[in-house]
Amino acid sequence: MAKEQLKWIEFPSDEQKKIIPVYGVEEIFVTNDGRSTIPIELDDPFYVKIDEIIFWDEPINETFERKEIRWIEDIKAEQAFSNEPSPDSFPITKEEQDRCVQAVKDFLRQVYPHDTGKWMLKTLKRNKGYIHAKVRANYRDYRVFQRKLEIIIDANRFQVVNYLDTEMMLQTFDQFQKPDKVTVTKEEAFEKIKELFELKPVYVYDFEQKQYVLCGKLDCQYGVHAAGGEVILLDELI
Repeated sequence: MAKEQLKWIEFPSDEQKKIIPVYGVEEIFVTNDGRSTIPIELDDPFYVKIDEIIFWDEPINETFERKEIRWIEDIKAEQAFSNEPSPDSFPITKEEQDRCVQAVKDFLRQVYPHDTGKWMLKTLKRNKGYIHAKVRANYRDYRVFQRKLEIIIDANRFQVVNYLDTEMMLQTFDQFQKPDKVTVTKEEAFEKIKELFELKPVYVYDFEQKQYVLCGKLDCQYGVHAAGGEVILLDELI
């Protein structure tokens, strides 16, 4: 499993203004019985996992207008002292999930009209009166940073009010020097850093069992330069 998690990625070094090819570990949670794994991004019990690729037949030919987001919550003293639960802790019902999926689809039809089948709705989560939908590009390239959308939905009207797109950040890396040719194999890289892998105990929420389970977090702070072969501390590439 450790070898399987070793991936070849292209890491943008802002200091060197260059894309560096690196074999690095894609961190993951391994359940204590060794029978299953939990992705690193799904360790929060308030997330609702959707994992649905969004398709549509027709675009919506209207301009999307962003609306101002109100992040400050008005909480009264009696609410706090009575231990009133936060609205963010309420579960997102199946009906609400379906309405959020439709809201995301309509938004994509409007803002990314030609991208049918190119986006996957990963999760939903309440946040300060809104529902945040995490959407990822439905493809995987070798870049360490993948294109993502954070779509913010009004939790009462189930309409998208604003969004964030990582495309602008990713475009800055297009100006970086291209990576050197890869000369190191995955097997060679694994042999160089296999003794540096870490497995730390941690409790993680399991969506299938709906409870926290003991896991080992498989990770490594080091990588192998795929062109030069040297072992490097990943934090030094940032």
